[in-house]
Amino acid sequence: MFVGQVPRSMDENDLRQMFEEFGRVHQINVLRDKMTGASKGT
Repeated sequence: MFVGQVPRSMDENDLRQMFEEFGRVHQINVLRDKMTGASKGT
């Protein structure tokens, strides 16, 4: 599943906690800038 408009302040752990309320989370990939490592979220 793709989830857009994720705040830059949220990391994989934050997203896992939010979505595990609805069931098991198998994998999370936060898209990051290759140079800075910063999240590419909104």
